[in-house]
Amino acid sequence: MPQNYMYILGIDPSGNMSEGQGNTGIAFLDIIQQKAVLHEVKAINSKTQFEYWASIINYIEVYAHQICAEDMFIVIEDYRLDPSRALAQSHSAMETPKLIGAIQYMLGMWNIPYMLQPASAVKTRWSDDILLRKGVLTTGSGNIKRWYYDGKLTSDHKRDALRHAWHVMTFKKYEKG
Repeated sequence: MPQNYMYILGIDPSGNMSEGQGNTGIAFLDIIQQKAVLHEVKAINSKTQFEYWASIINYIEVYAHQICAEDMFIVIEDYRLDPSRALAQSHSAMETPKLIGAIQYMLGMWNIPYMLQPASAVKTRWSDDILLRKGVLTTGSGNIKRWYYDGKLTSDHKRDALRHAWHVMTFKKYEKG
């Protein structure tokens, strides 16, 4: 019988520093309680790309050392260049795939298991409306739709990180071999 991990760390990475201000969502999901802590790391709060990426990797490291890396599984939103957007991105520095590579390198050094997951696997399956119906998200009142998790306002990036973690948890893609 496979032993399951106790925590899933979902990451919605955006490495963009020079090509716009990226925001990376992070969701630390306790599988037993089915509760998450959501974070967002904003490039605008950093002076350099290295500082921004280090902030993201620091979140991972803090969680890994807080809870014992052997009990944690990480899922990272993968980056795929959409053929319909390839020409528009033909001179891009491709900062997000570089950030993903840096994260993969660190996870390998720390011996923490992870998987890459396409955005398409979770965007429709765990849309905001589905998460609302399941009671994971709530909305505020008023004309502008705002999404809340555990009583706190979320962002697209936080919710995307949560979607990735929730998908892995729901479909048990984190079982130890």
